[in-house]
Amino acid sequence: MTGNSNKPLAESVAKALGVELLAEGCWSFADGEVYARFKAKDVIGKDCYIIQSTCRPVNDSFMELIAMVSACKRAGCRSVTAIVPYYGYARCDRRFTGDAQPISAADTTQILEFMGVNRVVAVDLHVS
Repeated sequence: MTGNSNKPLAESVAKALGVELLAEGCWSFADGEVYARFKAKDVIGKDCYIIQSTCRPVNDSFMELIAMVSACKRAGCRSVTAIVPYYGYARCDRRFTGDAQPISAADTTQILEFMGVNRVVAVDLHVS
């Protein structure tokens, strides 16, 4: 399954694996709230793989990922693997002295963990 951040990539991966993406996915309401929906029969008891970069608009893409994870978990999937080719907030990965700053890389990871993601596959995380 995929959100709206990189559908062509998800379609290419699905084609290469010989599987189909789920027909339904993510939308936004008129006020910008994110909504995700899948047919329960497509996810109950299954290992779900969500391909979703958290690229621009980062917060919308991240919320789509969270909404898809929530939909899968609430429907009773066996596991969720988040495949995140671009992991937004990865640059905020350490604390600097003197200022009050978040470590957003850890915070977003904790949110995914709390939502029930079993594994995260990311590419080219921030390294310095």
